[in-house]
Amino acid sequence: MDEYPQPVDHYFILNIPPDATEDMIKQAFRKLALQWHPDRHNAGKEYAAQMFIQVHASYRALMETKDNARTRSPPSPPPPPPPSFSSPYSFPP
Repeated sequence: MDEYPQPVDHYFILNIPPDATEDMIKQAFRKLALQWHPDRHNAGKEYAAQMFIQVHASYRALMETKDNARTRSPPSPPPPPPPSFSSPYSFPP
């Protein structure tokens, strides 16, 4: 039986609320990227690399979602109807 991958909670990984703004996402990513960068770890370098990859993937996924939401604008309202024409002259029916 094939096992499906577990869904990833990107907000949990970056330790931010689900209604986080782009600035909050960027700030959390920068903090965690510095914390888990493999070059900053002598012991546990492999674990740090895995965490760094997860943090980066979560950042990209959330920013992509925010970008898509920003580009998807609501439909524009229909154009106004043309002005009605009223003639000062009366025409016979």
